[in-house]
Amino acid sequence: TGAASLVGLIAVGSREEIEGLARGIAGAAGDRGESVAFPVRRDEFRGRWAMVTRAAGATKGSGLQWIASHHGVDVTEVVAVGDWLNDVSMLRVAGRSFAMAHAPEEVKAAATDQLRADVTTGGGIAEAAERAGLATRVSAHTLRHSYATHLREEAAPTCCSGT
Repeated sequence: TGAASLVGLIAVGSREEIEGLARGIAGAAGDRGESVAFPVRRDEFRGRWAMVTRAAGATKGSGLQWIASHHGVDVTEVVAVGDWLNDVSMLRVAGRSFAMAHAPEEVKAAATDQLRADVTTGGGIAEAAERAGLATRVSAHTLRHSYATHLREEAAPTCCSGT
């Protein structure tokens, strides 16, 4: 067709350059692309901005919508927790969303609430469940235990059968 396909783009520059690029891509790509622009928070890039653009389609937000629909749950009843830029679409879609304390400002802006818990203190899922009124159904201890178990299982080496 002659039209270029957007797969992804990462750019670093001044705030003005990145914001101009983001506007240009939004105008050209329309709903075929998703972009997030943010200040780079590394000392060696102080004062620089970055942007991540990718083709629209499967995101955490669209995945959340599919899972909710598949299980007959209205997405407004879903609670989500995130801490990074790839979580923004999910936080915007969920009926109630929480950003971890250490999340970048762009992530916090996408969430309906901010948590006190961070990557160092832990307990973000339990705090979100309690604040969303879910802790009455599932104890915070159970949530912490389930998450700790998940982390152990995720870190466990995978083994092959057949021996």
